Amino acid sequence: MTSETKVVLATEISESDIVRKKIKSKKTINQLIIDINTEESELYIADDERRHIHISKHPTQISCFKCMDGRVHIPSITGTPIGLVKPYRAIGGKFKVFWPALRKRFHTWVELGLDSGKRSLAFVTYHCSASNPHLGCAGWNYQTDQAKAHITNFCEKLSHVYGYALTAIPTRVETDGDIITLHNGDKEVSGANLIGLTSEKAHLQIAEVFPRMENELIEDILPFMMGNAVRVAYLRDNPRDLSGLDHHERVIALGQGFDWLARQNFALIINDIDPNLDFAIETAAKIVKGNLKSASKNDVATLFTNIPYRKPGMEQREAEVAARELQEFAQDVIKERHPDLWKSGKLMFLIGVTFEPSKKLTVLDQGVVGA
Repeated sequence: MTSETKVVLATEISESDIVRKKIKSKKTINQLIIDINTEESELYIADDERRHIHISKHPTQISCFKCMDGRVHIPSITGTPIGLVKPYRAIGGKFKVFWPALRKRFHTWVELGLDSGKRSLAFVTYHCSASNPHLGCAGWNYQTDQAKAHITNFCEKLSHVYGYALTAIPTRVETDGDIITLHNGDKEVSGANLIGLTSEKAHLQIAEVFPRMENELIEDILPFMMGNAVRVAYLRDNPRDLSGLDHHERVIALGQGFDWLARQNFALIINDIDPNLDFAIETAAKIVKGNLKSASKNDVATLFTNIPYRKPGMEQREAEVAARELQEFAQDVIKERHPDLWKSGKLMFLIGVTFEPSKKLTVLDQGVVGA
């Protein structure tokens, strides 16, 4: 284990406590998001060389389908740099191939890979808790078997659509120990299985579970699985308080480009690809409202909308308008379906755009919802 890995893991262990301690007044939560972005943007820029070296050795482009639960954060549980994995989020990970926005964006992503001679791989995840079912996925009413069946079916459909261009792997994330498990029918391999193994032996273990997978693809999965083995071993040697893994979120993050935001139990992250976006917002608001009821009287929450852009000019202006309109839409939903939260004075708002090449957030507006 490198010293760099140790720092990443130790920071991850304590960050949920740090976040909760800082959320004490209306003045702090938006600033905390801005501070997190400043820190993560600097780290992203500093990791640019590391990212390029990784991509040169492991050219397969990687995506991850996951729940809006912020605990499922691949960089944190694999020790890999932010920016290697394209994230897609929805309540419970209940994705459907027919979703128009998802179909367009994901198809474009796969095609861009093909145009540059790259295969694509998708970790299609569900999450659960080994110690307590109610620390699992609320989006599936804690029914892990249903979640697994759905993502397995979704993987089959993605494989049918994209053929050789895409490998979709049903993936479990056990959030007590941050254990990633890859499924192939009744066979599986996890980060826990790989603890202490050399890369060569780990490669053989993955190949046993996926006998038809090309060696090159296994090699491109290895950094994530070996990094997860390090993470799992660390948590076994340094157990954390599992009570801190229950829902304590204070942020509803809506839009795109939130890979830098993930903190344990800090944000519910919703991509704007869901055609039932109003229901996703309603559900997230219900969770946050419940969290506030069990919190101290000074605790507040925030509704954060963000859209990324890559080029100044038209693309940036489009992102700015989209972020503002997304905020208006979300506030209208909350006003209609959770009027007590909307007028409570305890829900802030934050509107921003993120410059993708640096992950730097620009704040467009902020304040109190309903004021």
